[in-house]
Amino acid sequence: MPHPEKDRVVFFQRLATLYVRYVGVLRRLEGVYDQSLQPQKRLLLRGLLDGVMGRLLELKSEMVDKESSEYHYLDDILQDLKLTPVRTLTPHSLLQYSAKHTF
Repeated sequence: MPHPEKDRVVFFQRLATLYVRYVGVLRRLEGVYDQSLQPQKRLLLRGLLDGVMGRLLELKSEMVDKESSEYHYLDDILQDLKLTPVRTLTPHSLLQYSAKHTF
């Protein structure tokens, strides 16, 4: 059974890694949603997109709470995952989601 992480740096690295992976999943789902023509599939994909966006916002909130900063440098994580930062910054549908749901 996994135990809670006590080291702040390791915990933040895990959160940031999850965040980057969720952004990648969201990007791929956005692409599928944009290319889908069938209304039933689009409805299902919209639900998946909303769920992933909600989890992404939870992770971001947790990262802000742990680091007491709105800005995070994820260069080392992007390098470890062999990703480029161009496509992983802010997903398009997350901007639309946050515009609709003011906090």
